[in-house]
Order: sequence, then structure tokens, then C-alpha cells
Amino acid sequence: MRRLDKCLVVVIMLLIYLFAFLTLLYDEDFYTSLFIKTNVDLAQAKSLTKELFILFKSNDYSIPAVKTLTFKENSHIRDVKVLLTASVIIFCFLLISAIVGLAGAKQRYKIFLYSCVLSIFLPILFFILNFYSLFNLFHLFFFPQGNWSFPQGTVLVSVYTLEFFQLFAAKILLLGEIISCITLVCVIIFKVYYQQQQNI
Repeated sequence: MRRLDKCLVVVIMLLIYLFAFLTLLYDEDFYTSLFIKTNVDLAQAKSLTKELFILFKSNDYSIPAVKTLTFKENSHIRDVKVLLTASVIIFCFLLISAIVGLAGAKQRYKIFLYSCVLSIFLPILFFILNFYSLFNLFHLFFFPQGNWSFPQGTVLVSVYTLEFFQLFAAKILLLGEIISCITLVCVIIFKVYYQQQQNI
């Protein structure tokens, strides 16, 4: 495969899991199910989440003033919003890049095949590795300013527990796997159909 084709394989993998993440990002019912599973104060969790959704969807990038949060927590929320906005922009950029790249690619079948197969096996790495370590590495990389660590008892830690993020990540991986499997089946069916048409 050409270097461009290999890049497209990676791009499609990223698109699959970014799409899974963005699909769940503002799903209030999904958040509620996680709050129930993690045994947090449901009323407080739903109220805070609703308030944060409004903040994340607004065009204001100043440090918010959520009353139940400390200044450090509010500062982190602003940084999370910046990261979420960047993830949407990156998704759109990757999608356009994939469309343009695939338009000129000669091995589309192999590109999709490798992308889907690798996407299906990728989550295995996350289940092998320690989630707590991955969680810390993620925050150290994306929030180098260091305002992401809070003592026990603070609102953000009480509502969005480590178990919450672990379940969230597992759902992203599961949804990504489902998308990958469906795409893989569609690609194989299309390939078989195309070959049959060629032989007629």
C-alpha cells in the first residue's frame, strides 16, 4: 500500500471512534444511565450536566461561573470545552480529508478492510492496559496546565467519577466496534457484488 493509503487507514480509524464519541457526547439518557450505575447523587449530576451542556454549546470561551464549582473546576471546564470544540473541528477535517483521499485512491477496498479490522482489534489494547494510567496520561497530555486534578469531595469528582469515565470509554469502544463491524460487512458485500457484476 502507498503511504497515502496507509494514512487513510489511520484517518478512517480515527473517524470511527471520533464519531462514536461525538454521538454519545450530548446524550442525556446515556449520562443518566452512567450516573445510576456509579451511584452518584442523580439530581445533582443531572442538574450539573444540563448546565455544562449549555456552556459547551455556547460561543463563550471565558472561564464560566458555575456556582457549585470552585474557580479551578470552572477553569478546567473551560479547557474541556476548548478540547471538545477542537474534536469537532478535527472530525470535520478528517472527514473531508478521507473523502478527498478516497476519491483518488485505487485500493479503496483494502483501505476500508484494514481500517475496519484494525478498529475492531484496537479496543483490546485498552482492556489490556490500566485505565487509571491511561486516564492520567490523557489528562497530562491534553491539560498540561495541571488544573484537572481535584481532591475527593469536590463536585466534579463526586459527579464524574473515575468509574463514570471508564464506563464512558467502554461505550465509545463498543460503539466503535459495532460501526467497524457493520462497515466491514458492507464493504465485503459490496466487493462480492462488484466482482459478480464484473464476471457477468
